[in-house]
Amino acid sequence: MTDADYIVELQNVTKQFGSGFTAVQQLSLQIRRGEFLTLLGASGCGKTTTLRMIGGLETVSSGAIYIDGREVTHTPPYDRHVSLVFQDYALFPHLTVEENIAFGLKMRGISRTQRLLQARDMLEFVQLPHVAKRKPHQISGGQRQRVALARSLVLQPTVLLLDEPLGALDAELRRQMQLELKRIQTQVGITFIYVTHDQQEALTMSDRIVVMRHGKIEQMGTPQEIYDRPQTPFVAQFMGQCNLRYAQVISFDQTTVSVLDPVFGPLRVRRDRTVPLSPQQSVVVMIRPERMHISLQRPPQINSVQGILNAQIYAGSVTRFVVQVDHDEIIVESAMRSPLEVGSPVYIGWDVDDAIALSDGHSTPALSYV
Repeated sequence: MTDADYIVELQNVTKQFGSGFTAVQQLSLQIRRGEFLTLLGASGCGKTTTLRMIGGLETVSSGAIYIDGREVTHTPPYDRHVSLVFQDYALFPHLTVEENIAFGLKMRGISRTQRLLQARDMLEFVQLPHVAKRKPHQISGGQRQRVALARSLVLQPTVLLLDEPLGALDAELRRQMQLELKRIQTQVGITFIYVTHDQQEALTMSDRIVVMRHGKIEQMGTPQEIYDRPQTPFVAQFMGQCNLRYAQVISFDQTTVSVLDPVFGPLRVRRDRTVPLSPQQSVVVMIRPERMHISLQRPPQINSVQGILNAQIYAGSVTRFVVQVDHDEIIVESAMRSPLEVGSPVYIGWDVDDAIALSDGHSTPALSYV
């Protein structure tokens, strides 16, 4: 890709607050035109501070920010051609829905007739033409969120910044709005930079995800790369439940690694080419619960181990099994409907591609699961 393909670029951006706390450390990031990029992380990781620096709401301690090829590091928010959508919507209660959407156009000096016409077009786009004359308190939370989105989009920003905009919605409405946001972003073709701590939200909507930790980028990639091919134990655990096993490298080739697990014995798993390997090296093997199989007979998978079924929890679409192997507990998720007897011996198995060897640096304690 050329520089022209990137709409936002951060070069070694650092943010320090007066107390001496460093919220963002030497962060460099290139964001593509028309992509939906999510900054994902736990509270305090620096994701919202990064978004606010892009929008000009937070000063930059050092480094540079470019939007559409123009340096905006010290440019005020109104001159950056970005719009922001926040969790609290910030709609004017005394204005109608269409007047709220048209407000930014009014500040730009657009005539009343023209700005109301554009507001109504935007209401059609977000599928809310029937609420144009209502006040914000007369519409639902999901509708208010779409109105806030329409108010930002009507200004035709180069980039739309969204700071946990779905956080106040209930679970089902949040799922619906995730699909709606992605539909809107795809149709308008504007770059969305989205902040959330919700992993499922990031996986559902994003073209790329940036996982942040301690003010730095821990890993960046597509949702599938982040979930299926995490580069560190932290990312593996943060993105969802997983079984982590300490093991020692026996041998490896271009695509696979043979390791020795102190409890499971010899295993063969997928290799992450970004992790340098050497014989006898310690690694962490990550296996997602849904990639494992459970049965009463030894399974056909190349990796298998026998244990005792300690518990099974029905969770709707899947059943969660807790299997004890020696002194360790392994979590398996399966869509199987036939219940197994708690206390009975069972086998768990998985294929080479269902597990991956990660660097053991900065990892959690051995033989843990989340």
